[in-house]
Amino acid sequence: MTDPSPNHLNFGHFGTANYDLDNSEWAFSRDPFRKKLNLLGPWRITSSVATQCLTPSLLRPARNVQQAARELARDYAHIAPAVEQLPELETISAAATSATASYDATSGCLLSFGSITCRGHSDHRPKFIVATPVGEVGNILQLQVVEKERHGWDDLQASDRGVCLEGPSLTSGDPGYWNEDAAPIRQICFAEGDERSTFLAVRFPNRTVVFHPTYVHKAKVANHSKYFDLPPSRIDPSPIHSISVEDTGGIPHADVSFNAEYQRQLGVVNEQGHWFIWDIDDGYRADNYKLTCSVVGSISQTDVESEPSAQSSQTKEDGWARILWCGDANTVVVANRRRVCVFNVKGGLTTLKSPRVIPERSADWILDVRRHPSNKNHFFLLTSTRLFLVAVTCPSDDPEFAHVEPAAAVLLSWTHYRGIDDITLQLCVHIASEQGM
Repeated sequence: MTDPSPNHLNFGHFGTANYDLDNSEWAFSRDPFRKKLNLLGPWRITSSVATQCLTPSLLRPARNVQQAARELARDYAHIAPAVEQLPELETISAAATSATASYDATSGCLLSFGSITCRGHSDHRPKFIVATPVGEVGNILQLQVVEKERHGWDDLQASDRGVCLEGPSLTSGDPGYWNEDAAPIRQICFAEGDERSTFLAVRFPNRTVVFHPTYVHKAKVANHSKYFDLPPSRIDPSPIHSISVEDTGGIPHADVSFNAEYQRQLGVVNEQGHWFIWDIDDGYRADNYKLTCSVVGSISQTDVESEPSAQSSQTKEDGWARILWCGDANTVVVANRRRVCVFNVKGGLTTLKSPRVIPERSADWILDVRRHPSNKNHFFLLTSTRLFLVAVTCPSDDPEFAHVEPAAAVLLSWTHYRGIDDITLQLCVHIASEQGM
């Protein structure tokens, strides 16, 4: 064997080599001097957008804002008296859109998975579905069945044709749509747990709508919408109740979540840290669902230490807050930018001792709170500088543990060095194996 030449390739050959006797040249099936890459085809869009009935002229391309405003006034004569105010309003709207393009504190998760069954058929196999916002400004709720799809290779030998890739797909079935508002959807949240048919909450700027989606064997006409022509579908969104901002103190909602132990209970926290727990009653045999508010609380009632006025005003302007269940069905964790508080709602509202993760005069913020995926008594908390693992000890009815004080305590903390000014940081926790994290 001869020593390899330094000019030889170390990553393979340029295809099959053929020698041209007429020209005394070698030819390869691949051109070694080709610089252009073969690009893969575009992604196939599997989520179809509902047909829009009305498209404002302001959204069409125009040379400037004044021209767009005049076009809008020609199409809708009733707004002609206010056409001079539109350019200024458009500038303000563009600035607000640009500021929230990278991060919007009032927006939550816009992708959630749940399950549905056919109403009245207890033996119906549950279907796995996904909820997402679609439409021009994300104001249409789309529900779509997730099916398994297989992809193989046609050029394999007969013995290897069983080799394939299998994964979730949204290509089968007709999506179900729901729309009543022109405002964009701010959060989508399915209930957790092993229920065959899960509840769904969708948060808008002015209200939170609760759904109980079902599957029907024959396509059903979609709920009427004054903005869109929605196609029929076998997925019925089935809205059951709407919690308006007037029901929660007149402040826009900041977060909504379901009780991880009992899906007929959901919590709502508004942008000022006031939180409410709602119970879903009835509806077991018919559609006579009823929501009642059972518990009301606030983070501000636990603030015994005064904070700098600049920090307080900054927190109020941001409007970020989170609510979740941790430990058991009666323990709730509520957080805003500066405080995280743990409450027990069994037999009345009790505030448990909670750690002070943000020092009084620190410029840090709480950026995210997530429940531990495999340990229901733990949750993760992310701040501008550190990541915390917090354990919650719930009140126990067992006399053996009567001496244990219910509280929340920091088990571990890490400095992440990601930049104190970056408020877009978020947590993503998942189970790496069946044994744990």
